[in-house]
This record gives sequence, C-alpha cells and structure tokens, in this order.
Amino acid sequence: MLAAVFTKISEALPLPPRGAQGRWLVAVLMVATALLAFRSIDDLDYGIHVGTGRWILQNGRVPSTDPFTWSIPEHVYIAITGAFRSSSRGSTRDWTIWPVLLRFALVLLTAAALVGSVVARKVDVKVDVVIAGVCGLLALVAAEVRFAVRPELFTYLFLALLMLALDLWRNGSRRVLLVIPLICIGWINTHIYILGFIILGAHLIEQVYRRTIDKGFLGVCLLAAAALFVNPYGLDAVMEPLRLFTRMSKDNIFAQHITEVASPLTLDDNPRRYGLTVHFGAWASLLVLAVPAIVALYVHLVNYLLSSNNWTVVYYDSVGVVFVRKEGPNGHLPIASLPLPIQSEQEQWAYLKRIEIRPSVIDSFSRWLLGGEELPLEKEQIEAFLLKAGRWAEAERPLLEAAVEAPNFWETLNNLG
Repeated sequence: MLAAVFTKISEALPLPPRGAQGRWLVAVLMVATALLAFRSIDDLDYGIHVGTGRWILQNGRVPSTDPFTWSIPEHVYIAITGAFRSSSRGSTRDWTIWPVLLRFALVLLTAAALVGSVVARKVDVKVDVVIAGVCGLLALVAAEVRFAVRPELFTYLFLALLMLALDLWRNGSRRVLLVIPLICIGWINTHIYILGFIILGAHLIEQVYRRTIDKGFLGVCLLAAAALFVNPYGLDAVMEPLRLFTRMSKDNIFAQHITEVASPLTLDDNPRRYGLTVHFGAWASLLVLAVPAIVALYVHLVNYLLSSNNWTVVYYDSVGVVFVRKEGPNGHLPIASLPLPIQSEQEQWAYLKRIEIRPSVIDSFSRWLLGGEELPLEKEQIEAFLLKAGRWAEAERPLLEAAVEAPNFWETLNNLG
C-alpha cells in the first residue's frame, strides 16, 4: 500500500524520463552530501588521532606500546587505524586545517558517488525514484551525526566500494571480484573491517541456501581473509575487533561511554549520545519504512516457495507452514494440498447465507466490554498466511468456513471486504 502511494506521487511529479531519473537522483544526493560533509572539527578523539599520526611519521613505524599515557607506558597499543591517523595529521592552525577537512569531505563524497552509481542502475530498472529519494535523504540525515573526521569515514568508503563490486559481479562482471582483497587491505589499516565480512558471509549463506556455490567467489573470500594480514600488527590487528566485542557488556565502562556502541533506542540527554534529534527522527522513519519492505520480502519469499518446482508444502496448521525441498531427504513426504479456491458464485453464497450477525445494543456493548467470539484458530491462521502471501483465492474458503463456525466474529467482515 505504501509503495502504491509513492507510485502515485511519482506519477504526479514532473520527473525526468525513466532513463535519466537515476542520474538526477544521484545528483541531488551528492549535493546534499556535499552540504553536510564540511564542518568544524569538534570530535574529542581527533587529538589522539593527530598525535598518533605525528608519532608514526616521526618514528617511521606504528607504536606497539602506549606512547601517550605516562602511567602505563608498557600497555599494548594497537593502532589499527594507523593509515587514517597518518592521513589526518596536520597543523591545528586555522589556515591549514582546511586541507584536512577537504580530504575527508572527498572521502564522503566518493562513498556517496559509489553508492549512487548502484542506486542509479536500480532506479533506471525497477525502483521507484521517489521511494529511493526519500530513503536516501532520510539515510543521509540519519548518518550525518557521524560525519566527523574519524576513521569510520573509511568504512563508509570501503563499504560502498564492496557493495559496488558485488553489484557488478551479480550483473556479470567476474574480474571485479579481484578488487575485494585490495579493499580488505585498505580496510584493516584504517578501521574495523568486520562489516565487510558480514556482507561477504551473507552472500555465501545465500549461495549455500540456493546450493549454487560459486567457487570463484569463495576463493576471493578466502583471499580477502588472507589479505587482512597485510598490516603492521599481523594477527593482533585481525583479532583486535573481536577483542573489542568483549567490551560490549552494559556494565563495561567502555560500552557506557562510547557513542558508537550505544543503542539508538536508549535515548540520553548527553549531547554526545543519542537523543530526540532530527537524526533520530530520520533513523526512526527508516525503521518504520522498513516494515512494509519486510512484509513485501515475506510475501515474495512465500510466493517463490509456493510457485517453485523445487519446494512443496508438506504440513500446515495454526502455528506454521512447513516447506521442504523436493530433491532433499524429505522429498518423499506427502504433499499437503492448500485449500481449494471457491469454484462458483453459488458455492460462495452457500457459505455467506450461513453467516448470521444480529447483535442487539446490549450484545454490542457486552462484546466491546468483555471481548467477542473468536475465529477457529487453525482456519483463521491459514487464511491469514494465504492472504499475506497474496493467495486470495485459496484464502477465501478457510475464511468463510471460519466465519460459519464463529458467526458473531465481526472482524470476518473486514477480511472479506
């Protein structure tokens, strides 16, 4: 329903031709990114980044122990963001800080351009430009709170590069996969790399699910994992993100004071944390918009399984529906046929005539106060499943049967409507 509303808006707006809408949208988002990318440096961690970068350049190596805290000079110090820190080094004089800001604004704009190139192709093919534009602007506003001169800017860049490479690969370009290990080398030396491997892992899980494992892609993933060791600390840098995960407990002082690990759902008056701001509003709006997208994904998956020649329904009841792969070890199980559609208008009226709803004023008040008659659970659940799957014809019979068995359940009329 929400998608239909956006489609109506698209039809009413004086938009450019379909083939140019993607480029037009990317141009708008790039301008918005450019306006939000420049800001003063107000991040409390910038000093330690600059100091570490200066130390690295002066000593020609990365530190192995803490060079700044005089009380624990022997403490292990792993600067996995060494490349970022070296690039952020600069004078703090007002007239020379601009090159630093410009460099990192360009990182943001490059990441936005890479994401935009993927979005443009989607818009030109099948994605509504208004939906893409609204989601893009909301995402930009939600992310703006993290547009600071910090190492995570490089995660934006490498994440965008990875998504572009995977998109090109899925569209037939296999050589682009060789870029992924190079991305991982840059990632491990500038910020935490875990998100990239979550995405690669998701693609591998999809291939396992579809039983079409791409050996070339699997080899590139292994090569990407090996590429992580191209860093000054070796295994220690690879394991550092996993060590940091042990600090995510709510009782840990690290988790209590680091904004990046705070939940946006835990609002705080502290300006360094998350509060009721325009950024939170944009994030919450995206969360709400995700609900119909998840429902659409569910409907698409169910319809795929119902119409697929490789899967079949072997059981369903009021709790769930069981699909099995026909060629798998459960393929011998008997098929559980879905309800037959109503065959004629006469058959439909035979059910409708058996439904009686004649409440008096007192009956109506009693149902409102004490609750009303419920539908038979098994029939109600299977018709709800079929309705969500878009199988209107198959859903009609169990719905009518449930209405006959519970004639005073008023919600039946809404579903029939």
